[in-house]
Amino acid sequence: MALFAGGTEHGPGTPDPYDHGADNAPSPNWAGIEDWSSSSSFFHYVHGEFTQPTVDTCSGSDPSTVLIWVGIGGVGYNTPLLQNGTLSDESVTTGPYAWWEAIDPVHNHDTLTVPVPASKMPVSHGDDISLTTKYVNAAKPYVQFHWHNDAADGHTYVYYLDVYGTQDDDPKTGYDEKTVPGHIANYYSGDSAEAIDERAGYTVSGTHYLSRLRPHTTVHWTDMRSSYDDDTHSVPMRSIQRFNLTMTNAYKHKADRVDLEEANVPTDATAAQVNDVHDHCGQYEPRPTGSWPPSS
Repeated sequence: MALFAGGTEHGPGTPDPYDHGADNAPSPNWAGIEDWSSSSSFFHYVHGEFTQPTVDTCSGSDPSTVLIWVGIGGVGYNTPLLQNGTLSDESVTTGPYAWWEAIDPVHNHDTLTVPVPASKMPVSHGDDISLTTKYVNAAKPYVQFHWHNDAADGHTYVYYLDVYGTQDDDPKTGYDEKTVPGHIANYYSGDSAEAIDERAGYTVSGTHYLSRLRPHTTVHWTDMRSSYDDDTHSVPMRSIQRFNLTMTNAYKHKADRVDLEEANVPTDATAAQVNDVHDHCGQYEPRPTGSWPPSS
């Protein structure tokens, strides 16, 4: 979901209205790397790999959901977003699962978080996950979501899903297909590419909230790459213009945060890690609409 919108609001997606002019810029719901395009080039490909973490549970009934994903777009309010990843929710007894989402804010279309059946892409804690989002701007445009899982049980699972618009021609790539309303181009913004660790949003009685910031094992990102065309010309995400985002709590525990660290990781600029800098569960808090973190 965009840095501030979307999902069950479950999931990725909330467009990001915050300060991207500084390294480790604070964000209410995203931690990770955000590559920015040049004025004349737009991202069509992003890729990243990590080990699916175990997420600590929090006491009480407040929901808490952690999403790990790659995507294209979604920075700023009312910005299109294409993304795929994995989701862990302490209220779900079946464990983590794969999902995808497409957002077209101009026409008010949002798929929300669409689960991938476990029969096609099972996910468990400790699995080595590879994610790719690729937008294909062809005569028959579509977005391809790719999951690759070298599972902890020794099996390997691979799944491709191609998504196009109901007003587009079927690309007939031979992989599984889904459609979204309108044109798939309306869901695409190549201004940014991301590899993100996110806490989801929820709506309760008409009020929008962020789920609880809670401790979980470090997410070690590797082979983080983006490209203005396809994977054959991809470059390390840390090698181009980017912003590092720090997810922070507000109000009661302002020191709670989830940082992106570039130190003590390989120097090839394709790796980084997202670290929790707190040892307790944050509070369930209203989703902000202004600067972050709030002044009071």
